[in-house]
Amino acid sequence: MTTLYDLLGLSKNATEDQVKHAFILQSEQIAATTTPSEEGRNQLIAVREAYAILSSPSRRQAYDRKLAGIPAAPDVPEPARTPLWVVGLIAALIVGGGAYAYQAQAKRTAAQREAMELARTQAEAEQAQQQAQAEEAKLERERLAQAQRDQESRRREAESARYEGNQVHRSLEYQAERDAQQKEQAARMAKNDAQREEAAARRRVYEQQQAMQRALALRVHDN
Repeated sequence: MTTLYDLLGLSKNATEDQVKHAFILQSEQIAATTTPSEEGRNQLIAVREAYAILSSPSRRQAYDRKLAGIPAAPDVPEPARTPLWVVGLIAALIVGGGAYAYQAQAKRTAAQREAMELARTQAEAEQAQQQAQAEEAKLERERLAQAQRDQESRRREAESARYEGNQVHRSLEYQAERDAQQKEQAARMAKNDAQREEAAARRRVYEQQQAMQRALALRVHDN
């Protein structure tokens, strides 16, 4: 036999938080995996009814007693939750001996309470779903902002790399120009040195020729 615990995928020792979490999870799975049909609506109603019973300590205790085969305790509304008009009606029925009317009213009151509990449960599930959607939207905005920051960082890194590359290129060009100028200057200096050396050699030859002519002239004069 399928129990309410089985519908929510829980064990009998599940906590209230686990029951609530399982209900939200099952509701989202049913809404996501089934098309709007009678079967899907029936599944969602069954899950909501299971949560309505298991999320209430008194109804869960009564259900556990029923599963264990223990006779159920009389269905008496909880004093803290029973409206004043119900208390007055019960008192009037007891005084007038209307036991049957009291039982019918008690059942209607229990049904109304269950309906209100089911509505509250549905509202909580919808609120949890809205919170999940809001959190997902927030995470998406954060992912987009991070992607933009990463893109801007890569753009800056690329610009920095291009700037450094241009600086290195200009430095190499400047160094090449300086090397060429130095080579050209060295070539001019070497040419000038060669020209001076050649002029000095011609002067030495000329001076030697002049000296030889003077020596010959002296010999001729002496003879």
